[in-house]
Amino acid sequence: MKRFIVETLTILILSFVIGFVYNMFSDNSLPIFPKKIKKQEYKNIINVDSDIVEYYLNDDKAIIIDARNKSLYSKSHIKNAININVKKFEKTFKKYEKLIQSKSIVIVYCSSRECDDSLNLALRITNELKKSVLVYKNGFNEWKSLNKQVEYEKTD
Repeated sequence: MKRFIVETLTILILSFVIGFVYNMFSDNSLPIFPKKIKKQEYKNIINVDSDIVEYYLNDDKAIIIDARNKSLYSKSHIKNAININVKKFEKTFKKYEKLIQSKSIVIVYCSSRECDDSLNLALRITNELKKSVLVYKNGFNEWKSLNKQVEYEKTD
């Protein structure tokens, strides 16, 4: 009986460690200790629908940012969108910082309402650039289902 308990605890501990390590290196990792967001941090974030995104789609004053991971973005994304995965923010934001700063309209999206990456990216951008960000909360899944303009991965 004692051996059974030790083996069970060993399996549980190993499972926990493997899951924790996998989560650390995953593109879709879950935060271990989620950050509490203060109400005032949302004051520069505005939720919009697909019609607003479509309105700004070809506007030179606007930039559309896909917050999903690079592999999802590469397969397909909203036309003219750039990719800044919130989990790799430090790496990719600097590359686009001046471009984003130069635009008067910033729109961020991810996959769907269940995805918080667009909101988290919007918070990061508002903190860095002190400007308002529009969040397309229904995201790419809705956009695609509405047959709106999408760019697909190029194949040779």
